Amino acid sequence: MAFDAETFKAYIESDGQIPFDMYAQNPNDWAWLEEIIPGLIISSAGGLVPFQAEGVYRGHPFYYHDRHGQARLSIGELDGEIPYLGDYTIYTAYQDTEEWAGGKFFVRNLVQLVPNLKRSPFRYEFRGKKLIFPEDNSRSFTVDPVETSDHSGWGFTPEEAYKTLFIPSEYLAEHGMSEEFQLAMRLAQEFDPTPVNKDERKYPEVDPHFVVNA
Repeated sequence: MAFDAETFKAYIESDGQIPFDMYAQNPNDWAWLEEIIPGLIISSAGGLVPFQAEGVYRGHPFYYHDRHGQARLSIGELDGEIPYLGDYTIYTAYQDTEEWAGGKFFVRNLVQLVPNLKRSPFRYEFRGKKLIFPEDNSRSFTVDPVETSDHSGWGFTPEEAYKTLFIPSEYLAEHGMSEEFQLAMRLAQEFDPTPVNKDERKYPEVDPHFVVNA
């Protein structure tokens, strides 16, 4: 099927009435899209909250996730696992989209996300002391004398990720945990700055130039 600009425009402005199936797609049904995003093969797509899709992009497994007004495209290692989590993601891009849109803007979002793919930071895990909170939900805590817990920090190096542990969460602040309280919790946990996991992802020698033809 030859690419037709008007057909593509009509699709992204429509309700996207393609028979999405969460578990399987006929790649031939998407051949027209490969002319816009060369090397893209879709193997599954469907759902609403979230809308998800998987397949292969230029030999790399990809995972698309759209929920609560944010669409994200994750690219994994060459011939690697589907990059559901940061452990397998080497390139990623995300953008705000319309909430509850589901598959309606799937193609439009892909076309916009692909050129913005960048190297993805890694999810390092740091071990620290476990905190105990009272049952009355009061804003206080004690430190467990025995147990430990792991927390995630994101970065391109362990040092960069370690620093993110101490960045206050806006979500927690909105739910009654002040920035000062959050910092006190993190300091009390006394995290070991050496992560318990390693970033062993393999990148191509030269980063691909992600482009679309639309």
